[in-house]
Amino acid sequence: MTANRAYLAPWNPQRDDDYFTIGTQTGTIRTALADESADRSVSLVIIDQDDELLGQVRLNSIIRGAFRSASIGSWVSASHAVRGVATSAVADTLQFAFDELGLHRVRSWRWAGDRAGRRFAGTWCQDGSESPETRWK
Repeated sequence: MTANRAYLAPWNPQRDDDYFTIGTQTGTIRTALADESADRSVSLVIIDQDDELLGQVRLNSIIRGAFRSASIGSWVSASHAVRGVATSAVADTLQFAFDELGLHRVRSWRWAGDRAGRRFAGTWCQDGSESPETRWK
């Protein structure tokens, strides 16, 4: 967590030092596991061939029923940014969301002014969607 703290700061809410402790992160993981058990989210890690953590992709706010949608978020370590790692991981996650989870809409939310995030979302959005942040199947 601390290795990319400064790198990820522009895209994350301001957090105090306690957020980066083992105790807080353990709680965050427990919450993520509970959300996944309740079919509210799916957290996936991005690793390389040596099992080094490169980042994460998460499907949040999963809605079932007729809407069958979720939002997606991702991050990649500074050492692996702009190498296609996130693009590949998001593509795999979208395939999983549509084929395995049965979703038909995934939306990306970003901070206002996040131009890089907007360009990134443009690499996976479906032409003709109502906004450049949405992918339909």
